[in-house]
Amino acid sequence: MSSDSLPLISPTLWEAAELKIEELERFRTDFKNLIGDKNSNRKDQSRVAILERLNSLLHGIRKWEHHGIVEDKLSMWTGRLEQAGNDKSITREKLLSMEKDLRHKLEQFRNRLEVSSIHIVLLKQALQLREEDAVPSSALSKVALEDEFELVEEDLESVHVAFEEHAFAKKDINAAEVAEYLNGLFEEAVGEFQLKYLRHEITTYGEDLMNGKDELEVELVEWCIEDLLKNGLLGTERKRKLQSYLQSESAIHELTDTLNVKSIRGWGWRNGEAGLPVTARKNAEGQYCIIVEEDIIDMIFLHTLAVRWGMELKDRLNGLTSTQAGMKHLTEDDHSKREFYLHPPRPKFSSSTTFHSPMVHPQAYTPAAHPTYRGRNHPRRKLGPPPPPLPPSPRMKPKNKRGRRNHHVSQPLPYGMSTCLDEERCTVYMQSLFLSRLPKREGCSADKASESETEATLLKVLALEAKIRETFDGEVHGFHANFQSFASSLPHQTILMVFQHIGVSEEWLGIFKRFLMAPLNMGPIVHGTADQVHTRTTGVPIAHAFETLFGEAVLFCLDLAIHHRTPSQTSTPYLLRLRDKCYFVGKKEQCEEATRQVKTFAKVMGLNLSVKDFFSGETVEFVAFGRNGAYHAEKPNRVKQTVDVTKVAAAARNIKKTLAACSSLYEWVRTWNVTMGTYAPSLFGPLAHVFGKPHFKAVTQAYNLLYEIILDGQNLTDHLRALLPAGLPHLDPAFPFEAWIHLPAAYGGLGVKSPYVALNQAQNLLEDPDTPLKNYLDSEEKYYEQLDATFNKLTTKQRTDKLESIFGDDEERLVAVFGPDWKTVTAYFPNLKDLVKDRERAPNFHNNTFGPNPFAPNPYLCSYSYNAPHSYPTPGSSYPSYPQPAYPQPAYPLPQLPAPDPLQAYLHLSAEPITPVITAPEKVLDDVYRLSGKLDMRPWDKQGAEEKWAIGLYGEECFECFGGIEMWWGEGVPREALRVVRGLEGREEEEDNGSECMVGY
Repeated sequence: MSSDSLPLISPTLWEAAELKIEELERFRTDFKNLIGDKNSNRKDQSRVAILERLNSLLHGIRKWEHHGIVEDKLSMWTGRLEQAGNDKSITREKLLSMEKDLRHKLEQFRNRLEVSSIHIVLLKQALQLREEDAVPSSALSKVALEDEFELVEEDLESVHVAFEEHAFAKKDINAAEVAEYLNGLFEEAVGEFQLKYLRHEITTYGEDLMNGKDELEVELVEWCIEDLLKNGLLGTERKRKLQSYLQSESAIHELTDTLNVKSIRGWGWRNGEAGLPVTARKNAEGQYCIIVEEDIIDMIFLHTLAVRWGMELKDRLNGLTSTQAGMKHLTEDDHSKREFYLHPPRPKFSSSTTFHSPMVHPQAYTPAAHPTYRGRNHPRRKLGPPPPPLPPSPRMKPKNKRGRRNHHVSQPLPYGMSTCLDEERCTVYMQSLFLSRLPKREGCSADKASESETEATLLKVLALEAKIRETFDGEVHGFHANFQSFASSLPHQTILMVFQHIGVSEEWLGIFKRFLMAPLNMGPIVHGTADQVHTRTTGVPIAHAFETLFGEAVLFCLDLAIHHRTPSQTSTPYLLRLRDKCYFVGKKEQCEEATRQVKTFAKVMGLNLSVKDFFSGETVEFVAFGRNGAYHAEKPNRVKQTVDVTKVAAAARNIKKTLAACSSLYEWVRTWNVTMGTYAPSLFGPLAHVFGKPHFKAVTQAYNLLYEIILDGQNLTDHLRALLPAGLPHLDPAFPFEAWIHLPAAYGGLGVKSPYVALNQAQNLLEDPDTPLKNYLDSEEKYYEQLDATFNKLTTKQRTDKLESIFGDDEERLVAVFGPDWKTVTAYFPNLKDLVKDRERAPNFHNNTFGPNPFAPNPYLCSYSYNAPHSYPTPGSSYPSYPQPAYPQPAYPLPQLPAPDPLQAYLHLSAEPITPVITAPEKVLDDVYRLSGKLDMRPWDKQGAEEKWAIGLYGEECFECFGGIEMWWGEGVPREALRVVRGLEGREEEEDNGSECMVGY
């Protein structure tokens, strides 16, 4: 185990842990002396001797009554013996049986003490720290290390050279081109009013931050430190220092005060004259990365600044009309045309008619989203300007002991139920993929989705978009764009111009420039080399909060360009992005335009770009997207997802080396659970219907391959048995070793997890993922036939009345909607292709793809009386709908089949079925209930899937040896120290939410 992954435990905590360990050993020795050897002969079988032995046992137990040795049954045993002393009807045989039962319970408790002692040995093993250059475990062969030594040196040298080429390069950016690009993009996509508002808010926030009005809260500082600790490239000493702040409440408060009094205006690099040391470390994939070592206070201070700017930027950009209501709605003319062909005629009504109006979803509202009512006597009204953006998140000063600080209370409006497929697409994008690397405000702190969660969503969305486009358009196109060495080669001038354009002040730009032009000391990267201090001219440090902030701000311009400038006649385009890896799926013309936008962006911003056809076998982690053969325009082949076995095998070898380098069993278990023990949707894709049963079977085979390579064909139990350290307590032959391996840590087990738990719950995936969309197309065609027949039954007068009820006498508008020959056009029903071209954007109110049914009840609607012509509402009010009839509607032919709904097919494909429900034997469930709330043990419904599986499978084995599923005496072990060493700190919520991911592999 390298020192970078050593457990971080403070000296004070370890001193307290040692005291508890001493108490445990003392109690364990006394308890063993009390019950004696269970195999010793108790020859005297007289009644008096039996009673004496029982009384002696109970007397000893009474000293440790609060330890729960016989739980709450001590009084029961005492009462029985008191009666037996006088009651001769209780036979000697019964007394022997009582002695046997009592000794069995005591032996069960002794077994729990032995398991506690095992964990103490493992704890001490984990804390035997090694030097930075310690030799890895013998499990990693010496021969392999020698074979790789020269390769490692070559890799380090090449990384070093590449870094210097980027960091000290002088990139000349055409400032006029960048300014023209930004002006054209924002003014065209956002609008003058929105851009002005954005700049005002950004400038105001910058002033507040600079002047100390936005002071740090302890909660945010803690979150920032935890975020820093997630950085796998952080050095050991810095990790220990950061961990020590989290373990001391007074220290974290003092640090927060220090950061608040630190001047932002006067900030500069500490010891900048000597330069910031530059070193090289390996990431989780075993690749070398160049790291800039910052002073600890600079590191925390800069991280808090970048996080606060990131939260503000995400809030403001999320509030832009172009991104907030990102889907492209149907026009008023589109709605009117669909109403004429698809809906019943509008009823007549009086001024007292009461009708219902749907509530507008504030985050999806645009004036063109829904048509106004245009009756005979209500002339057409022109549309007003778009609504203003949502107000900023309120900032309140709390009345607490630190009341001088500002709370940032974020109350985002919830996304309602989507009314069409395109709206669902927009919702998923805005919630999960929009600026996903930037944190969002969460009360006084921050929150951010893990990269693995974002990657899992990305894989699912890519598969869904490919399936939708292939089904609806007959073919699908896509590309993968990657910016080479994005962070290292990002020009400083590009960053500063983007932030200047959105309203960041010159004073803040000066601070950003100070950070970017850091003095780097390149000497430490090569042993024996003298100090070489150079000023950085290009790029930002990788794995830094400012790298995330600057990168996301620059790439947002590309997101906006593709979203706004790519044609969107039938579906709204989005650039699906994770870091600087960009993916796009759409129609041919959309892909061509999006590719042009990416290339233009890269050229203007000074970035190196590579673009590839996404469906030519490009992989996203372990999932390859390809076609069944070469692409032909006349007869395109179906897209399929496959598992890249070569990548899986390479990952298995990498994981095997990582596990072999672990110096303790706890480290091995923690590494296993992160890399192998839980299903990794970020690598294989979520277990959703869109991937289907064939992909599921391929993933299962991939995990079989991972197990085979990592464990060398052994089973996990035997492999772990061989890793047990020397000096463990003597274990009973009946000790359930396999149960101990898998039971959760809260019950005294090692908590080793299995990815097959999640795989087993996905047995009900669709055999053919094309089925939902095929069924939709079939029902769509049948429904069209009924609509055609229904329309043809209308008389000429009925069609004329219907046109008048929608368009009045506005012939100009009739020509705009139907063309010059509108009288002929409106006499015939359109063909299927024309009718369904808007299927993805047409509102699906009341499960009606072809438009809202004005007469269907809706529990979410409000009522009011009609007393004025319909008009567009102001933001926040309800938009008008068609009134409920005040009298029975005249007979009108209606289709009998339900309207097909592409949104439901989309949601079906997106679903991740979880069956069967994991359960356990009744007595095991009873014991879980009995123990819930004790220490870290939770009720059954709060357990994760892996925990339920382990308890259900192995719980019964524990009853004979331990008297229940609790395998140790948890009160007697230093739980806090164990929690730190085992990496269980702050992971209760993660365990509640299910599996982790194979991060970094």
